[in-house]
Amino acid sequence: MIPGSLRYAALAVRLALPLAFLELCHWLAGAPPSASGILTRMLFVAVVLAGGLAGRPARDAGGRWRLPWPGVALATGGGLAAILYGLTGATLAAWALTAAGWAAALWLAWWFVAGTRTWLALPLWGTLALAVGAATVALELLETRFSEEEFFAALAALILAAAWALILAAWWPLAHHALPASGLRLPRRRWIATGLLPLAAFCAAGMVQRYQTSFFPPAPPFPGISAEHPTICEQLPAPAQTYAGQEVYARLLALVAANPARSAPEYGMLALGTGNSTWAAQFRAALLEEAATGRFSEPANSVKYGQFEAAKRVYYYDRVRARFPELFSAADDTAVRAWFAAVHRRALTVEWVDWLYALAFGIWPAGPYENQESGAGLLAILQATGLGDPALAAESRAYLERAARGWAARWRNNDDTYYYQTEWITNAYYQAAGASPPGHARRSFDWLLLQAPPGGAPVSYNFPYPISPDGPLYLGATLFDDPRYLWVAAQAIASEGRVFAYASAQPGADGPLPLTAVGPTEGSCLIYGDSGTPTRPGPLGPDKLVFRSGWQPGDAYLLLNLRFTGWHRYKATNTITLAAPGPPLLADQLEGEEFGWLPRGRSAFRDERVPREHLNGLVVPRSGMSAVRFALSGLGGPWAQDPPPFARVERFEAGPGCDISVTTLEGWRGWEHRRTVRFCDGAPVVIADEAAGQGRAALMWNLATPGTLQGGRVRIGTGEEAAELVLLPLDGAVARGEGAPGPVARVAVEGSGGRFRNLAVLLSGPWVGAEVRLVGDPAAPRLRVEGPAGTLELGTFGER
Repeated sequence: MIPGSLRYAALAVRLALPLAFLELCHWLAGAPPSASGILTRMLFVAVVLAGGLAGRPARDAGGRWRLPWPGVALATGGGLAAILYGLTGATLAAWALTAAGWAAALWLAWWFVAGTRTWLALPLWGTLALAVGAATVALELLETRFSEEEFFAALAALILAAAWALILAAWWPLAHHALPASGLRLPRRRWIATGLLPLAAFCAAGMVQRYQTSFFPPAPPFPGISAEHPTICEQLPAPAQTYAGQEVYARLLALVAANPARSAPEYGMLALGTGNSTWAAQFRAALLEEAATGRFSEPANSVKYGQFEAAKRVYYYDRVRARFPELFSAADDTAVRAWFAAVHRRALTVEWVDWLYALAFGIWPAGPYENQESGAGLLAILQATGLGDPALAAESRAYLERAARGWAARWRNNDDTYYYQTEWITNAYYQAAGASPPGHARRSFDWLLLQAPPGGAPVSYNFPYPISPDGPLYLGATLFDDPRYLWVAAQAIASEGRVFAYASAQPGADGPLPLTAVGPTEGSCLIYGDSGTPTRPGPLGPDKLVFRSGWQPGDAYLLLNLRFTGWHRYKATNTITLAAPGPPLLADQLEGEEFGWLPRGRSAFRDERVPREHLNGLVVPRSGMSAVRFALSGLGGPWAQDPPPFARVERFEAGPGCDISVTTLEGWRGWEHRRTVRFCDGAPVVIADEAAGQGRAALMWNLATPGTLQGGRVRIGTGEEAAELVLLPLDGAVARGEGAPGPVARVAVEGSGGRFRNLAVLLSGPWVGAEVRLVGDPAAPRLRVEGPAGTLELGTFGER
């Protein structure tokens, strides 16, 4: 009696373990518990167990293996589900395919192990579990165009592998009581095993090929845009204010001197910029200390950013030694050269992380850091200065000549991050090796300049910290004698919006310029840029739309992101990165939990780890295999994270008094999103959104700072720094603030009828507090804004 009770208790525990494990994963991932989710996972586990029992292979009287007829029916149903899923991406078909596949894996576990030695069972089951987890996640990655962070995908595969292994453990005792052996005769096991290995290799090769091509999606063109002319801009009057080049450089040096983490590069720039021997002595001391510790010559593990920092040391040692010939003794020079040789050797040493880059880029690993071309920059500056290891000169030259890089290949870093462009420009400068910069060089600085907010405010997207482009634009002014670059650098240096009251060293910015800084005349702009990977430029595609009323502090500004592609991908297609009708009102939310269990280079809250709902745009629910994987593992959130790679620019008109754009996001899990931005002088900014699809979706509005929500109106700041976001949902949509009735940082306009519209009105200055209402035809309404500044009637969905 007792042994039987214990057996039943043990069986009950085994049956409960898979579900308990999945619920634990959901809890650890922070997914909110729900009765429907628990019921879904419970039903899934039950279906897999039942399917495994119904189709468990058995030997007939002649000793041949047969798949029972219920198993044949289940396999047929799984095949039909696979076809339906492949054609439609339907969530129900994805569930059926996953359940049938997991049940079939149980059959294989029985079939392969039966009659084999016990010690072979665990490795076979472990391999099969990993294959089940990897195959499930692989289908999601194909569906989402590899939009998820690679390490998170690997974790999801391990979670699903463990869940299947627990289902196997619960199923195994029950499998001994399966149906009699009658059904479809199976081939011999060794034939199946022999066929599975090449099939797995073929599938793996196909996945790698699809992963590599995912960085090169086709891009929609726009009339008048080409590689030679990647921007269309209106013209504004130049700002009246000017700056003297010597004054700008003195302020830049003051910021460098104020850097609390000054190291050798900062001391080097200060020595060159001032000619002061005290700074030169501090540079010598800092550099020799780093040489003594062998910095940047140790294993890099998951982060090779040190190659960028090492290149700065090489640059400044060469320049400072020429400026102060007596500063370094012969013994010092020998020590520094030995250190640089060790750094050179380390840069050409292949480490485990290089294999990951090689897999993504389709290249053989070599050691130099591919991100922002930092490895190429280091090798180029070592070669140009003659400070590298002579024995490695040929290998370095071969790497640099293997493919066109830097300004010879492109003007835009392939990462969708303002900050990485500044690093890439420095590496391109090293690779130019003093030659006259090609046309791409000027375009690379223009890309920074055209996105710069008024008043020199910093830029922040896809990076945790707002970036001021003062150093790189000063370099651009140095190379091209361009007064616009110098003017925006001056604005950035003096900006009250700077997050950091200091700057880092900028190679190439080695002295004051005899140049008068004059402000830019570019106004609102459409910007195109290439994509691809660090080793291979991709197609020219929509990049950014910039709206501005001017360049001075307080002028209105709006930045619309048009892409989700490149190496450091950012899920920003058709989202508003920053809206500052005066003070910043809308901004990407870039604060989030760092993932300490990830390698250091992958733990920061950036790239694919920034969820779509942290940006200002459309979100749609997960569906298909993405919904299945989330429901089982709990990793991620309920919203889909795979927006299309580009938004299509249907209209961009910039002219006197009023600028307007119409951009569309098409084919995202059955949804389309059309966004119209109306940006007119002296008037509130109007953003009109139309979304159409099936089921529910939402428009996310993330505030630059938390505000108060009342009646569809969100206010941030007080006095002259006040601004308001007025939301007017249409077609049954509803606005809900996260955290209301307290301060809200995000408002979601949710629609559930398959089609909804919304009007967002951005108020600042004299328009704060104005009454905003709809007038005219409900199908094509107009906006009436009435306040102390007057009364305006504005167009909405595509109207002027």
